Amino acid sequence: MCESYLVINNAKIDSSTASLQLIEKAHDMGFFDQTLKEFLYNSVKLRNRFTHDYYKRELSEKQIEEFCYSNIIYLEIFLESSKESVILTFKNTKA
Repeated sequence: MCESYLVINNAKIDSSTASLQLIEKAHDMGFFDQTLKEFLYNSVKLRNRFTHDYYKRELSEKQIEEFCYSNIIYLEIFLESSKESVILTFKNTKA
C-alpha cells in the first residue's frame, strides 16, 4: 500500500527501494501516523529476519507467532479518504 500511495502522489521511488524506506517515505507524506509506522517497521523487520537469517529461522518463526498472536490479531486497519487526502488509520482492539 505504501508503494501505491507514493506512486499515486508522484513520489520518486525506484524498483529497488527497500520496504523500510517505503514505509518511511509514506509516513513522511502523511499516509499514516508514527504509531502505525513503528508497527509496520516491526512487522517488516520480523519478516526480513525470517527470510534472511536462515540460521535463526526457528527463533524468528517463534517471534513472528508471538507478534501475530499478541499484536496483529487485535489490529484493525482502515483506508479513509476525503477530497484532500487518503490516509491509513488503525485501531488496536487489544484490551
